[in-house]
Amino acid sequence: MTNLQRFTAMPTTARAPYSSPQPATHNHWELLGAGFCRAVNRRAIRLLPLAVLTLTFLTACRPRAIICAYQPVTIEGWQATDTLRFSLPQIPDTKPYAFSVGVRTIDRIPYRDLWLVMELRSDTITTRDTVYVLLASDRARWQTRGNILHEIEQPAATHQLCEGQQPEVLIYHIMSAQQMPGITDVGLKVE
Repeated sequence: MTNLQRFTAMPTTARAPYSSPQPATHNHWELLGAGFCRAVNRRAIRLLPLAVLTLTFLTACRPRAIICAYQPVTIEGWQATDTLRFSLPQIPDTKPYAFSVGVRTIDRIPYRDLWLVMELRSDTITTRDTVYVLLASDRARWQTRGNILHEIEQPAATHQLCEGQQPEVLIYHIMSAQQMPGITDVGLKVE
């Protein structure tokens, strides 16, 4: 018997043309069986504490950022005289904090790299760190097209901050060009 013969030999039920399908009268839980449902519920209840504990460890181990903020610069060009100021909130604990600088650029930036100065000012200290940011390698620079945004985060330095301080961070570029086109935002992250 061929597939066509099997198909045509199948019994059909008499139904009015274009009628809607009949709603199912059975319960899906009955099809699975009560024993199966109880086993799934017991397994889920046993795994729930493990899932909560894992989630707690994952969130507890992540360092909390004191600040993670970006400030926009004019897309026509970031002027050498434009200094970005980031005011940090009150420092909660005396310990070393990691500082990172973030840069957002469009794809058509005419530079491969960027040299920045991150200046930390507080009641007791003023420090300057030079930060080198590689914006794009030669290969990656020519592979993409259009006005695609890129975000680069570069670790800058680690500084010991004291509880209760409210330092300020200044960021400016030290490139030979007075105007840096293609940079859209500059950010700071302290954790």
